[in-house]
Amino acid sequence: MQRKALCPAYPPSVSDEESGLPDESAGSADSAVVGAGAGAGTGTGTDTDTANQQTRRRTRIRLDGDRFTGKRIPVDVTPELQRYERLVIEVAAQQWKTQNPEKNLPRFFRDQFQLSIVDVEDGSATPVLERVSNSAYDTYFDHAAESVDKAFEAIIAGEEEEVSAWVTKLPDFRDFGSTLEAGEAIEFRPKTPAVIRYTPEIRTVRFPKAPTRKRAVADEDPRALVGRLTALDANHWKFTLTDLNGREVQGTYTNPDLTDDIKAVLNASTVAPVARVIAYIAADANGQLARIVDVESVELFESEREPWTRRLIELATLQAGWSEGTGEAIAFAALDAVREILRQLEVTVDNYPGIFPSENGGVLVEWASIQRVISVEVNPEIEYSLFRLNPEVRATDELETRNIRAAVDFLRGALA
Repeated sequence: MQRKALCPAYPPSVSDEESGLPDESAGSADSAVVGAGAGAGTGTGTDTDTANQQTRRRTRIRLDGDRFTGKRIPVDVTPELQRYERLVIEVAAQQWKTQNPEKNLPRFFRDQFQLSIVDVEDGSATPVLERVSNSAYDTYFDHAAESVDKAFEAIIAGEEEEVSAWVTKLPDFRDFGSTLEAGEAIEFRPKTPAVIRYTPEIRTVRFPKAPTRKRAVADEDPRALVGRLTALDANHWKFTLTDLNGREVQGTYTNPDLTDDIKAVLNASTVAPVARVIAYIAADANGQLARIVDVESVELFESEREPWTRRLIELATLQAGWSEGTGEAIAFAALDAVREILRQLEVTVDNYPGIFPSENGGVLVEWASIQRVISVEVNPEIEYSLFRLNPEVRATDELETRNIRAAVDFLRGALA
């Protein structure tokens, strides 16, 4: 039984089964390529040049993501528009060949379909693509454009079997979306009930062996960032981190489990809490942090405005390998323990100690003078190693404990 054609524009002698198109019974809408004319917004319609009797057909493909805010289209993303154009041409050519099996494809068939960017609309960036419709093959191109839309719709729905194998094997089909970063998307039929949203995550699942875009990062390894979490968009897996200098950095994440972690951090305080984010970053031309591309983990670092706050945050930002290639990232648990000790000792600027990172990921706090040396080292397992030296009498005291009260009593007596 032959499938129902997707739209009347398709040559009636060719079935969707032969052309590699998904079944319309799964639900469809008019193709955006035969879509809105100038000023019509989204939807369907055509724009006619009465002077030249040419029909100008337009489509909108929305690029969604922080990189596209303000109608910006990075040059490295423009290959997606070229892939879309080539896909429409190849599908149209296949449809023509199927209907005309005894003939060669007309010599200039592919040259009859050319897209031009005539406008870029907001949200995030929506390039408006236009072609002049004055070819004898327009029917094929119109139907092919709708076919491409519906092929992606089927892929997104996990219905690959509805798309012919020759379509899914086209390099431009498999590579489509490869310039996108995590959290970004390409939308067909944007701002309509029939919107089709294609993401790098969907592409990775459907085409696991297809090449993917490497993160635009200064280093392939994740980095520790410390700042205040000030906003979360759980629906789109986006958040805002304000660094210690007050600069806002936009971030995205791909692990849905992180939504609860970020919410927990945001709900931990009435003010924007300080957190450490282990993340992959994208840098600008100067090598500075531009945005957070993906996140491995989020950890709360409770911090008040105390004399030692900035120093502890500085330690929290140290990357693994901070000591000439060695040195673990400093454990938040050790930083929390040190903060609590300093609070209980009621440390002020008059008896402020030196606070240093330990290579094992712990923290060393030291009061050093000619008269005495007093220190406590807290390791990531929250074990306290305490030491007191009196040079005048050459006396030393040491204590190893897991009890913070015993550690505070030792230090209070040594500092008295």
